[in-house]
Amino acid sequence: MHVEYARRMVALQIRDVPDTIRDALVDEARRRQHSLQVYLLDVLAHEAALASNRRWLERHRNDPPVRDAPPMRNRLLTTSCRRANRVALDRR
Repeated sequence: MHVEYARRMVALQIRDVPDTIRDALVDEARRRQHSLQVYLLDVLAHEAALASNRRWLERHRNDPPVRDAPPMRNRLLTTSCRRANRVALDRR
């Protein structure tokens, strides 16, 4: 996951992390071939994005439904067809 961060950064410190949690985080970072720093920054960025999505959903919870949009299945099928056509044209 590549994330661009603002130039101004802050340091976060979490105290009293049990060894078992730290070990699990280190193991997962190694599995992904990242440092603990990079892995934790990705986890924080992911959680921040989820929070942003939840705020957006909360703001739009009572919006009226969109009536003129084609069903999602049709949009996905159309997108797949367009992608397949591009691939076929690129192979020529």
